[in-house]
Amino acid sequence: MANIRQTVDASGLTASSLQTLNHAAPIAVIAPHPDDESLGCGALLAACFATTGATVICMTDGRRSHPQSRLWPGHRLAHLRQRELVDAINTLGGNESDIRQL
Repeated sequence: MANIRQTVDASGLTASSLQTLNHAAPIAVIAPHPDDESLGCGALLAACFATTGATVICMTDGRRSHPQSRLWPGHRLAHLRQRELVDAINTLGGNESDIRQL
C-alpha cells in the first residue's frame, strides 16, 4: 500500500490540480474490463478516493478473456475478476460501493 501512495504522490497530482481537473466533484471512470480502471487510471482514482470521490463503472465481468480454458471457465473467471476488482479499488482507497458492474 505504501508503494501505491508514493507513486500517487510522485505523479505531481496535487489537490488544487485535481480540483481544477474535476471541479471538486467526484469522477466516473468507465472501464471495458476489470483491471483496466487500475492500469489506465490508478493514480487518478487514488487521488480522487482521497479527496472528492470516484465511481468505477465496469462494462464486462471478464468471463470471456479465456474462452477455451478448461481451468478457467467463464463463471469461475468472472468470480475471480470481481474479487480482483474489489481488491484493486480497496487498495486505491475506495470500497466496493464505488463500483458499478454492468
